[in-house]
Amino acid sequence: MNNFFVSKHILFQYRISENIETVDLRSHCHSTYEILFVTKGKNNFLVENSTYQIADNSLIIIPPGIYHTLQNASQNEYERYIIYFVSDLLPPFLHIGESLHIFASEDIKNIFLKLYKYLQQFNTETFYSLLISALTELLILATHLKNTDVSFSQQPLDPPALIGQTLNFINENLDNPISLDAIAARLFVSKSYLCHVFQRYMKISVMKYIRSKKMMRAHALLQNGMSPTQVAQLLHYDTYLTFLRQYRAEFHCNPSQKEIVSKMIENDFFKE
Repeated sequence: MNNFFVSKHILFQYRISENIETVDLRSHCHSTYEILFVTKGKNNFLVENSTYQIADNSLIIIPPGIYHTLQNASQNEYERYIIYFVSDLLPPFLHIGESLHIFASEDIKNIFLKLYKYLQQFNTETFYSLLISALTELLILATHLKNTDVSFSQQPLDPPALIGQTLNFINENLDNPISLDAIAARLFVSKSYLCHVFQRYMKISVMKYIRSKKMMRAHALLQNGMSPTQVAQLLHYDTYLTFLRQYRAEFHCNPSQKEIVSKMIENDFFKE
C-alpha cells in the first residue's frame, strides 16, 4: 500500500519500524516545519535544548532549524506519521516559533487516519488538496489544545546546564565567528569535555551543529530577500566559496536556487 506522498511544498508519510534499534538516532534539523505523530512508541525525544517523554498519541510540531532526535530506544516498535511543510503553508494567524508537544485528541487522530485512507483512494492532485486542508485543521486544533487544555500538554525536561548554556551561546552568536575555544572559555570548561558532553547528549558534534545552524540562518535570510554574497558577509564567512560549499552540503542546491523547494523537502526527509 502507498504510504508516502511528496510535492513541491509538503510531504506526508506513514512509517513503522518493527525494531526501533534500527532507527538512526542522529540529531538533525530541517529547513521546513515537521509534524511528528507517534501512534506507538515510548521514548525520550530531544528537541533542541528540551527533552519530551513521548508515548502513544504524542504529537510534536518542530519549527525550521530546530535540532531533534530520539534519545534512546526503550521499546521495540515505533509507529508514526510525518508531515514536512514549508512555512508559507502556516496559516497567517498562527505563529509557531517554538516546538509544541501535546497528546493528540480524537479529532487530531482522526485527521491522520483519514489522510492515510485518502492516500490510497485519490490521485496525486486530489490528495494534495485534501492534505493542505487537513494541515490547516491540524495546526489550528493542536495550537488550540496547547493553549486551552493543560491535560493534553506536557512540559519538557530541562537539559544539563552545560548543554543549555552552549546552545544559548551558539544561537545568540550565529552572525559572528564561533569557535570551540570561544565557547569553552566562555563556559569555563575544557574543549574536550565540552565536545564529549555535547556529542553524548545532542548526538551531533559541536562544530557540525554550528555549521548547520548557520546554514539554517542563511536560508532564512535568503528567503527574506538578501543576496547570497550579503548573507555570506553577514555570517562572517572567510570567503564566499566556503559559504557556497557549506550551503550546497546542507541543502543540495545553490543559495540562488530558492525555487527548488521540493529538493529541500526530500533532503529533509532523508535526514529522518
